[in-house]
Amino acid sequence: MAAKEKIQVQTPQQLFDVLREAQAKLADGYETMVQAHEEAQKEKALFEEIYSGSKEAIFLIDRDSGAIAGANPRACELTGYSEKELTSLHQHELYPKAAQELMKNEFKRMVESGGASGLQARMEGKGGPELPISISAHELTSADRPLMVAFVSDVSERINAEEALLEMNKTLEKRVFERTEEIENFNEELAQATIKARRLATEAGEANAAKTSFISNLTHELRTPLNAVIGIAGHGAGRRTKGDRGNCGLQRPQPAGCHQ
Repeated sequence: MAAKEKIQVQTPQQLFDVLREAQAKLADGYETMVQAHEEAQKEKALFEEIYSGSKEAIFLIDRDSGAIAGANPRACELTGYSEKELTSLHQHELYPKAAQELMKNEFKRMVESGGASGLQARMEGKGGPELPISISAHELTSADRPLMVAFVSDVSERINAEEALLEMNKTLEKRVFERTEEIENFNEELAQATIKARRLATEAGEANAAKTSFISNLTHELRTPLNAVIGIAGHGAGRRTKGDRGNCGLQRPQPAGCHQ
């Protein structure tokens, strides 16, 4: 015979205690659930506040397909599309056609690595010019489906500032080069002038030496015959008498300035 199961008969008080215990557990569970729900609502409100008020464009992108699942107001402002239009596009369609295949591959790498930081690209808005952008992205694990969240910054001002600085540097380098060239030319002219001045000084010195030598030689050459002339004239003047008519015109030579 099969053994009969014993059925414990509980008293009304025991049943009441079990029921009260179950109610307490249910109440605790409900309170925990309410707190969790409130925390989730707070986190959601905070996320929406950040999402809507961010100065960066935020895109929520499906990891598997690359389709845009959401975009904040700044993303709409940056691209010129409405949120409805953006959510009908894939992420690579926001770039010029020549770069779309490249951006598909970049997105795959983002998904495989779990994100990206400081990726530089050029985004093409709705009927507008291309914009230089910087992209940072990471996986959004708390979503109900696999998503990537991408933060996109317009870096046009930074690029313009860098280009202006580069142009300024080029201008400065050109001025420095031109000024250096001027100084080098001046130094070259100064060196040539110095060489010329030294050569002229040497020539002048040589000319003075030659002049001095010439005058010395000339004085010596003239002094010998003149001394003879002076001597003869003096001798003749000393011998002249009143009756000597042949010597009447002979006089002793006098220094210049002493003639009467």
